[in-house]
Amino acid sequence: QKKYDVCFIGNLNDINRVKHLDRLFKEVGDKIYWGTERFHEAAEIFNQSKIVFNVSARGELNMRHFEALGSGAFLLTDNIPESENVFTEGVHFAGYSNMDEMIEKVKYYLDPAHEEEREKIAHQGHLEAASRHTYMHRTLTILDTLGIQYDKAVAEQFLPKVLPQELAGAAA
Repeated sequence: QKKYDVCFIGNLNDINRVKHLDRLFKEVGDKIYWGTERFHEAAEIFNQSKIVFNVSARGELNMRHFEALGSGAFLLTDNIPESENVFTEGVHFAGYSNMDEMIEKVKYYLDPAHEEEREKIAHQGHLEAASRHTYMHRTLTILDTLGIQYDKAVAEQFLPKVLPQELAGAAA
């Protein structure tokens, strides 16, 4: 059940972030959640929200990308340089370039006429995050990069089971 239109889980340690959230609260309404939850509590709020909002502090690919998509939520985030992003805008998440576009996209994706599109993007983002971007994926990449030997069969047991047909279905 989606009880929040938009949520932001994170710190207000950046003036740009504060300005974005201030405008969001003023223009979108009162079904907005802000908190500092972590881990399971954050994932629960993400899944109770139609939109997980993000604004990076320094134009970086931050943890909110992975946490929101990994929990299966729809992510709206500021655009970062494509070369720094491991997800595809418009396929795995929605991006914005300025505050006007941020508000425009929030209203667009909250419109019931676009619910199916929003949920499809959330699903595709979740499959991408689960199939390629978990902590275990990162750990194995580090081990491979360092040339450290490990039992690949054992490691595979700890990776999420995303079936190829699920990935193909999400792309359709």
